[in-house]
Amino acid sequence: MAKKLRIQVIGSGAIGSLIGGLLAEKNHQVSFVTNKKDLKTPEQLDLRIILPDNFINTKIFVSRPGEEADLLIVALKRFHLKNLTKEFFADFKLAPGGKILFINCDPSIMRSLVPDGVKWRVALTLLNAVQFEAGEVELCSKRSLLLVERDKELKNVMNELRGYGLEIKESDNMESSANSFFILQLLNLPVAMCNTTLNYFLSYKEGRKMAVKVMEEGVAAMMRSGRKLKELPFMDPQELLKSLQKHGNDFDVYRFPPDRCYNSILQSIIRNKMTETMEINGQLVKMAGPAGVNPLWNWRLTQKLSRVIRVGFYSTPIDLFRALK
Repeated sequence: MAKKLRIQVIGSGAIGSLIGGLLAEKNHQVSFVTNKKDLKTPEQLDLRIILPDNFINTKIFVSRPGEEADLLIVALKRFHLKNLTKEFFADFKLAPGGKILFINCDPSIMRSLVPDGVKWRVALTLLNAVQFEAGEVELCSKRSLLLVERDKELKNVMNELRGYGLEIKESDNMESSANSFFILQLLNLPVAMCNTTLNYFLSYKEGRKMAVKVMEEGVAAMMRSGRKLKELPFMDPQELLKSLQKHGNDFDVYRFPPDRCYNSILQSIIRNKMTETMEINGQLVKMAGPAGVNPLWNWRLTQKLSRVIRVGFYSTPIDLFRALK
């Protein structure tokens, strides 16, 4: 049995709430970090986690930076991550042997942010978690996987999540895995602009054409920039590219009403929140130019996002495809 840990979570969005809540249910002392000056001690939040076959009601503490923790989980959007500094992490007190776990981030960026001597690891979430209101998060994906950087102590903790249907896989090269994950995330924008899910988007011939173009630009920019790509356990972008190019019609079977696997950009649009578009598709555009790649499709998508926010979603991938041509 894994040692019960004091875990602090920075970021109470869908991913932070899901992982933090499930670990709290395993009797770890989990708390969301806040800078509220009027925080009552102790303060708890009710959290409902909806799983594919049941639900959990749990409570999570709210704490301020400075309380000692065995594990600090950072589950922030990319536009928040880019504003972090070493001074930010200096406010957190890790117990001897404690470490930081960054979720869904670029390890090359995090390397410059972590204070000297602090152990840190990276994890990627190959799953769909939906949160439209505080206090409730839903795990929607039929298959959910957490890819974690190899670490004995961390593995013992993360393995506790297996009981909730999450697969746990380890990787020795998270930077290359994160590069592949980044390419997969490029698809979030066109899918979100059609107010749908990935499977439904790919059931349209036009959706498949856009997905191929967007990912091809991502793969080319990564490879010409000297960034290696490691195959993901599933939903690997290069494997998806091959399937779309060789067996595209096989995706027609997904033409049924969309499920609830809404990606993070779509959730942000619906909640009228800032999206990660410029940190994903916009970042690809910046990377592609110096690498000699024309990121035409990713650039066009970033330009059309304002239309979605101002006017509304495209009704189908057909309409979006026509608007981009």
